[in-house]
Amino acid sequence: MDRLQEDRQAPPPSGRHRRAAQGEGEAKPFAVFVDGRGRKQTYPLAEDDPGKMLVERPCWYFDFTGPDGKTRTEKGYTDKKSTEQLAEQRELEAARQRDGLPVADRQKNRTVFAEVVSAYAADLERKGRATKYVKNCKNRLTLLGEECHWPTIGTMRGEALTAWLGMSSQRERAPRTINQFIETARTFAEWCVDNDYLAGNPFTRVQKSSDNDPKRVRRAFTLDEINRLLDHAPTGRRLVYLTALLTGLRRKELKRLCWGSVDLEGRCIRLKAKDTKAKRPDVLPLHPQLVEALAAARPECVHPATPVFPHVPKFDTWTRDLAGAGIPYLDPQGRMAGFHSLRVTYCTLLGRAGVSVRDTMQLMRHTSERLTLEIYTDYNLLDVSGSVAQLPNLGTRTGTG
Repeated sequence: MDRLQEDRQAPPPSGRHRRAAQGEGEAKPFAVFVDGRGRKQTYPLAEDDPGKMLVERPCWYFDFTGPDGKTRTEKGYTDKKSTEQLAEQRELEAARQRDGLPVADRQKNRTVFAEVVSAYAADLERKGRATKYVKNCKNRLTLLGEECHWPTIGTMRGEALTAWLGMSSQRERAPRTINQFIETARTFAEWCVDNDYLAGNPFTRVQKSSDNDPKRVRRAFTLDEINRLLDHAPTGRRLVYLTALLTGLRRKELKRLCWGSVDLEGRCIRLKAKDTKAKRPDVLPLHPQLVEALAAARPECVHPATPVFPHVPKFDTWTRDLAGAGIPYLDPQGRMAGFHSLRVTYCTLLGRAGVSVRDTMQLMRHTSERLTLEIYTDYNLLDVSGSVAQLPNLGTRTGTG
């Protein structure tokens, strides 16, 4: 691959000169002429043919072996790395053609990356995907296109994605976030294959990160911290926190909760499938304290579709309430006290109360025992010492002899 091409005739001999190369004593021939814009141009002459000069073109050119076994030259891009990726794509296409396999449409393969991303996002919207999901996909793909140097859809490479994920700036991301980028890239590439932009998915071999050691670990609150948080928070936010602590509802579920789903007489919350993370209906029993608090907050003649919580605290408000209650966001072990920690606290309180694992899974709406025991139960707050003390004395002899 090169940018120098011997494709121009040198000016007449009167325009030829010689000058000394830097660091060398010998002179090398070059040509000087005035171009169409009146600018003086200087180019070296070809050693094997003094009648031609070497002109640097604005883009790169590369050679590749075509499906017929002959060497071909094709114009690339101004960026060398992108041109190398295009050259690799041409080699793969030629190999697929020699093996009798289908290849992508050449014209569509060179479509600008951003244009294909926009078409993909429009197709997701047409299929009824959530607005936030479409926005996140588009943002991830746009970032990948810029930082992995993919000017066209045909320059996408799994090696470039792997190298980007291995950068120090990306290693700071949580494994779950890294996997979201990989999954988005794979799904997008599959769509490109279905629409003849690509002959195959370049990301099938990109390995996902292991989430066995997640970077973001949430902790549960102690009883003292719970009391301080509820005592400090204003009335409206106090009810939000109390509901999360006594039901385990997620933040989005709290935002979608309407008075029509709150059955105070039946002492339960009847969640609709569209309002839950798993998209299935659930019934959650209510603690007597929460029944009393919700009854006091419920307006008279309220419409069933009216939200229970007009405002669910965002991150900045949440951290201010923590600071006001004297609760550190990070504990000495580096664990977070995020809003989702209220759900972790609910699960841990159930464990402290002696609720069985099966019942806890039902209340947490988990399908995995591991998720309940390993992720949502904070064993630092369980009375394991008291549990050991409840074991009976063993043996009949007394003393240590």
